[in-house]
Amino acid sequence: MTRNSSYDLGNPFRNSEMGPHYENDELVQMLKEARPDIDGCVFAAVYIGIQLNPDKIFKSMTFQEYYQLCMAVHDRGVSCFRQENIGFELCRGLNHSQMMGVFPKNHADDFPEYYLHPIAEQLEEEYGIRLCIGVGLQTDQLSQLKNSYKTSQYAFDLYFFEPDRIIAFQNIHKDFNMSPDEYYDRVEDAFRAILSRDEHTLDRIVSVVDLIGSIHYGNWRAVVMRTMDYTGILVSRLFRYHLLDGDFFSIQNCLQDQVFCVTTLDELKDCILRHFSELLPQVYKTERSTGKAVIEKVKTYMEENYMENLTIKELSDIACVSVNYFSHMFKRETGKNYKTYLTEIRMQKAQGLLIETDFMVYEISEMVGYNNTRTFVDAFKQSFDMSPMEFRKKQGRYQ
Repeated sequence: MTRNSSYDLGNPFRNSEMGPHYENDELVQMLKEARPDIDGCVFAAVYIGIQLNPDKIFKSMTFQEYYQLCMAVHDRGVSCFRQENIGFELCRGLNHSQMMGVFPKNHADDFPEYYLHPIAEQLEEEYGIRLCIGVGLQTDQLSQLKNSYKTSQYAFDLYFFEPDRIIAFQNIHKDFNMSPDEYYDRVEDAFRAILSRDEHTLDRIVSVVDLIGSIHYGNWRAVVMRTMDYTGILVSRLFRYHLLDGDFFSIQNCLQDQVFCVTTLDELKDCILRHFSELLPQVYKTERSTGKAVIEKVKTYMEENYMENLTIKELSDIACVSVNYFSHMFKRETGKNYKTYLTEIRMQKAQGLLIETDFMVYEISEMVGYNNTRTFVDAFKQSFDMSPMEFRKKQGRYQ
């Protein structure tokens, strides 16, 4: 059997699928060749990963130095397994190696602590590195070697969620059920906390990342990507409400560069915490200090989004006040309620479309925010004492 000699560069979490895909009979053959004396033993594949982020490491060492460090760690690890007579190497990548562990049955319950912890401590001390070890399904059946081999890699990947040095597959118990509505409710809560300047806003924002980790437990890639989607929802709404200046994509690109360097869920939460700790002061800095300034911002928003189904709740959110107070403040500053003001905007836009375009009345109705043409016509008549068709004819236009 030819061992894998390829070395994959990158964060171990981005390369965990790489490597040979052994069939069970191949693993049995390799085991018997390496360890003829397997009576009274239990088997467990062991995935050893070096927790070094190349993006950071290459700032202090060359690739050749990094490569030599990784190979030295792997060779030393294999040597430790041989000295203890507890297994042999199956394959390796640049920053991980995979062993088939063969342990005495009298240590079936404690072999990670008895054998693996000392080896990990020794390697970390010698090379100044941090290791994570994934232990696959423990078995005394040769027919289960492939399962152990595959689950060791899965256990290793769980370092993102369970930042322990050694993670054993058989100790993983995660049962979590949640509806999509609950997730979106929590996202909405986080956004409302921003608008209301809740003293626990940052906690609410980060708690959603925790929730994402639970939803996608075992799939760190899904956690990272959904976290980027979640933060994009918050930031895009802040831009939509004119509470944030700058460029949306620049902000998200900057966050993505940081997020893609994290190796644990805790690091991801810290990253999001830092990001919004810097972002929120900019949001609150734009908050208006007077009722007049607040309403001017709302009016601008209405003029830019009059074709949407604007609700008083949405507008009060922009103003960062309650619905009742918003109604009072809008009437005080404009002399009319928000529905009347919105209708005036829509009617002005409709007039322009009737004069300048050949769109049908029902098309103009939709373009200015009315799903029902009759409602639009009635509103137009009430505003101008004539129907849209009569207005167009009066302007010398015929439909």
